[in-house]
Amino acid sequence: MAAKFDLDSYKSVQDRITEFWNKFPDGAIQTQHEHYDTTSGHVLFKAIIYSNAEKGIVLSTGYAEERRDFDKQKGYGGKEFESVNYTSHVENAETSSIGRALANAGFATSQKDRPSREEMAKVQRMTKAAEVTSEKVVKEEPKAEVKEVPQEPFKADNVPNDSYAPIFNAATTRVELQTGFSDFQKKILSGENKEYTGRMEFVSAWQPHVLAKLKVLK
Repeated sequence: MAAKFDLDSYKSVQDRITEFWNKFPDGAIQTQHEHYDTTSGHVLFKAIIYSNAEKGIVLSTGYAEERRDFDKQKGYGGKEFESVNYTSHVENAETSSIGRALANAGFATSQKDRPSREEMAKVQRMTKAAEVTSEKVVKEEPKAEVKEVPQEPFKADNVPNDSYAPIFNAATTRVELQTGFSDFQKKILSGENKEYTGRMEFVSAWQPHVLAKLKVLK
């Protein structure tokens, strides 16, 4: 039987990211690709959390791995569907590594909520995949068609006109947004970007827009 738990009772990685930025506005979240095997589909990510990026103060690290589903999964009645790791196993690994690193940094109030919602969803997926399903065909009642309402594109007002703006506008997921935000800060620290006198000037100009967009992205 599949593991039973309420995913809504676990914090999402995005919740932890928001708490982190509120507590450490001078910090940074950096991810790096540790391993990827195209044959097995195994991917390993490492996340590094900085309490102060400019001073290079590391708060914690975290690792996470995923494996690609090369084949579509079969549900009841033999109907095929695309699992999340059929399309997004790399993104899952990166997001989970951030969640684990933030848990190691103290953004988990107890041992029970140490796993993120994304990690518990992985447990649920793996448990279902391991089940021996009955050959009995389950008759499903027709479901009413649900029309998805397209999400309005995010519009930020009065954003700075700099080379980060296209990166900010192009981000369509929370991970893309926070990764781009951290990567641009590294360019400033390394001297690759000279539009700002320092990282804090950039953070002060962009952080309100980044936090606003994080709230509406998935």
